[in-house]
Amino acid sequence: MEADLGSFVTELRSLIDDYRAGAVAVDVFESRFLALHSEMPLGTPAVYSSAVEELFWAVESYVAEPELRSEGDLDESALRSAVESTAAAMAGAT
Repeated sequence: MEADLGSFVTELRSLIDDYRAGAVAVDVFESRFLALHSEMPLGTPAVYSSAVEELFWAVESYVAEPELRSEGDLDESALRSAVESTAAAMAGAT
């Protein structure tokens, strides 16, 4: 079921803030973000949807285990950087 835009943005910001504050582990962030991403409302303004899609690809590229990473995969530091970029983009959208 699709969320309304206000609820979606509020949930996304909360999840990002929790991850940035260390209140949720990376694996929890990853699964919650992917579930939330699947509920992104149709017609989400580009300023939000672009930031969310960029973060989606970062999450998809994240590989926790260093020995399993290949070229183009992200470690947690790179994922955190993507989260920061998304947070900044969303802050500028309000």
